[in-house]
Amino acid sequence: MSDLCLRVDMSSFTTFLLDARCIVNNGGMVRCVPPTVYQALCVADLTKWPFDSHRCALRLGSWGHTGEHINLTFLGEGVSIKDKYTFKNPSYGRFLYSTSEYEPNREWELLNLNATWRVERGTNHTFPTVVYDFYLKRHAGVPAAVVLVPAIGRPTAWQPCEQ
Repeated sequence: MSDLCLRVDMSSFTTFLLDARCIVNNGGMVRCVPPTVYQALCVADLTKWPFDSHRCALRLGSWGHTGEHINLTFLGEGVSIKDKYTFKNPSYGRFLYSTSEYEPNREWELLNLNATWRVERGTNHTFPTVVYDFYLKRHAGVPAAVVLVPAIGRPTAWQPCEQ
């Protein structure tokens, strides 16, 4: 089984190795789908807060194996959620990835999700990597009401009252 993990985070490395379900087809191909949750921090640009939007990239790859040892690919082309939240690969009839379990958040709106496959080249080896780009936008309602409205209204109270 490969040691698929976030390139920048090894904290969840051992948690998914125990409960992976593997499917072996009659041609000998083994497909393991470990249930796991990846956590990563994204760099935030808060200059437009509370009307900010962010791009978070999760780079998944093998921690200890090179492209010569594992083949990390999609079942098809890169995908996006612009049209629907669930995608199928017509040639395989399987999900490339799905956001059907996605629950809308009161603080963030998921604008888009792209998945791409790339090969990072080292001196003597290649490193296949799957990159998920999440595009998020903050729901500005509550922060605007709590912070901006009082900030605008406060200077009005400082105006001298004239009869």
